[in-house]
Amino acid sequence: MTSNHSTRLNKYISESGMCSRREADRYIEQGNVFINGKRASVGDQVLPKDTVRVNGQVIEPVQKKIWCLLP
Repeated sequence: MTSNHSTRLNKYISESGMCSRREADRYIEQGNVFINGKRASVGDQVLPKDTVRVNGQVIEPVQKKIWCLLP
């Protein structure tokens, strides 16, 4: 994430490759997700500068690369 736009927490976690969005929602509901040290809620938004932890592990989304092949 290189922009200043927020992302829904479950999408942010799923983009890390850890789990699906539904599974991320379960982690959040169980109280296992923290944003900047505070317990997260389903529907929370995450900014690129935020620190997200799931089960104590820092999560970062995988950067997507776009390749263009030119003749």
